[in-house]
Order: sequence, then structure tokens, then C-alpha cells
Amino acid sequence: MFLDNAAPREQVQAYADAYQRFLSSTEAIKFRYPIQGKGRFEHMIPFAPPFNETLHLNGPLHATLRAFLRGSFKMELQCVSRI
Repeated sequence: MFLDNAAPREQVQAYADAYQRFLSSTEAIKFRYPIQGKGRFEHMIPFAPPFNETLHLNGPLHATLRAFLRGSFKMELQCVSRI
């Protein structure tokens, strides 16, 4: 399954830029998970703007998640893993 164009390109870029700023901040260390494998880094995403905005709750991604989960859902944790 692909979710091409699930969000405007500008919004995705703004989130990517915010994530890079977050990684460069002193706060990032507080959100880092223990090493998950050689060369892998994982961070819990803070529940703060812009990460707590509703990008994932609109449009095709929301509809796909509701169909997959067969009803309502609540996002409780967002993580990013990088290799």
C-alpha cells in the first residue's frame, strides 16, 4: 500500500525541517531510545508543535488507519528510527 500525496509536500518538508532542528537541540538526548542495533538511532517525538499537529489525522492516512484498525483510534506515541 502506498500513500502518495497523503500530505502537502510543503507540510512534509516543514516537519522534516522541524525534526532536523529537534535532533540538533539539547532536548533530543532526553527523547533518545537505547541503541536498537548497530548504526540505528531512534527518538520518541515530543508532543509539541509541530509534531502534535494533525497531519496524520486528515485525508488518506486517517482513512487508511481507520479502515485498517476497523474504527476509532488514538495516537499515543510517535517514534522515528534512522539507520
